[in-house]
Amino acid sequence: MTKTVFAFLSPGGGAIVSFMAVGEKGILLPLSDRTQIDNDMDVFGVLAGCDVSCWPLELPNISRAKQLKILPAMLEDQLASRSGNEHFALVRHSIDGLASYLSFCVEGSVLGNALDALRAFGFDPKGIIPDFILLPVPDAEAVNIWTSPAGIVAVRRNDGSGFAAEPELLELTIPKMKSVQAELRVSQGDALASYSLLQGKFELKTQLSRYWVLFRRGAAIAMVAGIVASIGFHSKTKRINDQATLLEQETHAVFTEAFPDIERVIDPVLQGRRAVANLRSESGGAFLRLSERVFQAVQYHQDILLRGVRYNEQQGGYFLSV
Repeated sequence: MTKTVFAFLSPGGGAIVSFMAVGEKGILLPLSDRTQIDNDMDVFGVLAGCDVSCWPLELPNISRAKQLKILPAMLEDQLASRSGNEHFALVRHSIDGLASYLSFCVEGSVLGNALDALRAFGFDPKGIIPDFILLPVPDAEAVNIWTSPAGIVAVRRNDGSGFAAEPELLELTIPKMKSVQAELRVSQGDALASYSLLQGKFELKTQLSRYWVLFRRGAAIAMVAGIVASIGFHSKTKRINDQATLLEQETHAVFTEAFPDIERVIDPVLQGRRAVANLRSESGGAFLRLSERVFQAVQYHQDILLRGVRYNEQQGGYFLSV
């Protein structure tokens, strides 16, 4: 009997929809009954790939805590929108012997739902991973795909990243890549726990690590208390706080002058970006520019019938039915 079980979760992470276990050659096989799972088995939660975004990334050689801290800023241009509830994770990944990273973004509420669903079954998960991570990394100029029972296609790219989408969107997403049907599998060298999204505030900690965190916090508090006792520290802190307050006031004044209709100012930088984006959208935006080009291209061809247009602003997708 297998030592590892995978609990596949519904989109949004609210419920477990199926179980799979490791069979021969590492291929995952369905489990028909919950009773086939022993208490001593390792259980991994598997999120639907459509809930997780993934990108390859190069990061400076600094501590992991600092890498996670700068990760949201480095991925800002990759995200179509920000909800404020994003959770980021980072995995070291080697391609052809070259070390790099895979970065992940998922809504914190989705991870919370997944943990609740797993614990409702009595599972203490060893990790939570997206479904496309269970696909093998393909050769160059190809992608490996797997279709879930719900009809969603999981995709693994040759750089190790992946995603999931509806079948009709697959050709638009990877139009020039060779798609290879593959089985979900676990290789002997795979360290699945290292791909877990349970990082940062969701990280699974042992009792020893919890005590170490408490000790480390106590040492830091004692150190800060000694520094605060110095007169020079007080003076420098006051000067910096005064400068920060003045800068905040100036930023608030500039923002208010530029956007007088926004009465409540919380984060001038973020609100300014959203206001500019709204102005662009109101003046036509990317949808109208793309549509104009499409209409110009098809209007002189009698054999082409444009049946529909669909635009997804959050995903940056523009889809035509011709």
